[in-house]
Formats: sequence, C-alpha cells, structure tokens
Amino acid sequence: MKECIVHNQKVLKEIIECGINMFGDDFALRAAAQMTQLRPSNDHYMSKVKSTLKQIVRDWSSEGEAERESCYSETMRILRERFPDKQTRSDIEVLVPGAGLGRLVWELVTEGFSVQGNEFSILMLLTSNFILNKCKEVFLFNLQT
Repeated sequence: MKECIVHNQKVLKEIIECGINMFGDDFALRAAAQMTQLRPSNDHYMSKVKSTLKQIVRDWSSEGEAERESCYSETMRILRERFPDKQTRSDIEVLVPGAGLGRLVWELVTEGFSVQGNEFSILMLLTSNFILNKCKEVFLFNLQT
C-alpha cells in the first residue's frame, strides 16, 4: 500500500510542477504546495484528490472506456451526424462547459472540431493541463485508486 501512495504522490507532484510552469513561478501554487507539505491534509482536500485520481482512471485509462462510452458517445454521434464532412469541422466551434480532465474536448478535437473547454476547479485545470500537455505516450503512469 505504501508503494502505491508514494507512486501516486510522485504523479501529483508532477501535476503541480506542470501547473507552476503553466502559471509561472510566482504563482501562489508553489507556496501552497510547500505549505501543505508541512501539515496533514484535511478530509475535504483528500476527498478532492481521491476523486481526481478516480476521474483520471475513468477518463484516460482502458479501465474507464465503458463509462466514457456511456457518457460521451451520444454527444459524439450527434455532432458527427450533424457535421459529417470532417474537412469542414474545424469551422465548427464547440464549447464544453465543465470540461473536467479534458477527455471530451480531446475526443472532439480528434474528430476535427474547434473546441474550447471550460472548467472551474483548479485541480481539474492543473490535472487536465498535465495530461494534455505533458503525457505524450500511453501507459506513462500507473495510478493506484
């Protein structure tokens, strides 16, 4: 169990470092990350971290494929039917509110659409930025949930 925790912590540190690079070194994220290392996490934040790890598995692993299919397939089908010409889809702008970890955004971009994801949660923003911009190959990380 300890190995799983240590491994997940390494991934979470990489997510934070990627976020610091995104926002700049003067961003309060570095101070917040250092400060939280000095004291135990509370249940509220641990719940958010656990939820984010589970969402990574759902949205970006082979284990989550069936759930992704049930969530995203209808939207994908409707957009493909409505805009069948893949060559002109880049002219179609799609907004994904509550974009989470960016999987639906990514799927729509691969279909040729011009897509903007919108997300409120800083944890989701940091994690989706890490996944979409830092993870360049499949099976790069093996998270334990």
